[in-house]
Amino acid sequence: PGGRPPVITGASLSRTDAWGIWFGTRHAVCIWIGHDRPRPLDSPDDATHLLHRALEALYGASHSG
Repeated sequence: PGGRPPVITGASLSRTDAWGIWFGTRHAVCIWIGHDRPRPLDSPDDATHLLHRALEALYGASHSG
């Protein structure tokens, strides 16, 4: 909407995982960050923010040149 990249990010309720999804016109990309043996992330809010920025950059790269 409004020219914004189709990106969704979030963290699990236990705050042991952070994830982001970018929806392209032909593909989707999902990035998951967490530990094999669940333990709280140091900063899930920072992780989701960085994931959102990285996935927005994918959108920009897919629409250039």
